[in-house]
Amino acid sequence: MPAGTRRPIGELRDALRSYLAGHPDAADGLEGIRWWWLPSHLQGVGRERLHMALMDLVERNEMLCTTLPDGTELYARAAASRDAEPGAGRVLSIVAPTTTPPETKE
Repeated sequence: MPAGTRRPIGELRDALRSYLAGHPDAADGLEGIRWWWLPSHLQGVGRERLHMALMDLVERNEMLCTTLPDGTELYARAAASRDAEPGAGRVLSIVAPTTTPPETKE
């Protein structure tokens, strides 16, 4: 089994928190997070385990997951909120406009 594939979720959460502490405005998809946010010894982690760690941080209101119109999930640090309930407003979807803009006359 390649190094990093069965790492505990807690180790992944800690690595994600550490990255966000140094890069609070960072936002990325799953693969970008794997290759840019994680230390080299964790980059071999499976997509499912990384997704589990990310969603755990989303549930804890530490991260935000936004679904783009093409279905891509984008993860970023969530704004701190003492009043937020766990999991409240955790996943956002950005939808493409359903109407096309009117044609312009030249």
